[in-house]
Amino acid sequence: MKPLRVSERLPVIRWPLGRLGSRLGFTVALVFGLAPLAASGLEGQQISLDVRGGLTAPFGDLSGGSNASQGFSGQGAIHMRVAPQLGIYAGGSYHTFVCNPVTCGGDLNSRGGEIGVRFSFPPSGSLTPWARGGLMVHRARWSAPVSRLEGVELPDDPMGEAFLESDWEPGFELGAGLDFQVRRNAVFSLSARQYRYSTQFVRSVLPPLERTFSYMLVDVGIRVLLSGR
Repeated sequence: MKPLRVSERLPVIRWPLGRLGSRLGFTVALVFGLAPLAASGLEGQQISLDVRGGLTAPFGDLSGGSNASQGFSGQGAIHMRVAPQLGIYAGGSYHTFVCNPVTCGGDLNSRGGEIGVRFSFPPSGSLTPWARGGLMVHRARWSAPVSRLEGVELPDDPMGEAFLESDWEPGFELGAGLDFQVRRNAVFSLSARQYRYSTQFVRSVLPPLERTFSYMLVDVGIRVLLSGR
């Protein structure tokens, strides 16, 4: 892809991948820290697949400087119970935000992976409240049609769209929810979660554009038991 000559709003793409190893160090440490728990009793443990979808609500830099508004989210994860009320999860997610066409010029999204710990409180009938928290590694993409941007030249771009993509960056997620047992091997779930990470878009002729991606999401999901009881 040829370098883009762009305005202040959407500069040149760069991917500073050399920083990725150090920024993922603590995430890898978490994986190895949880691995002994999983390995100690993997056989017979309850393993389930969780699929979720919902709405995102940005705040901070996203709702202020970028004037982004609500979007959509999707997530898939594998859960494994390592104790009666304790489990671990790992999965990936994709979150979108609608960007103001005047101040932002296009669309924003965030995608990546998450790993963490989930604690289930004592159930009450068919309802089980829970809380979870973990680490995430996400990257952001800022895209816009050429017609919405000023001073952008894409001479050989058949798609007619410019984009700026950040490096992979670490962050955290926190959330809570409520499970409804609908079948012996299936659970319907409601949840609210917060995601936060800081990133920057490196530019060739201008200072880096730093943004903190901080947003809430509310979603529903189905978790299906794959093995165990």
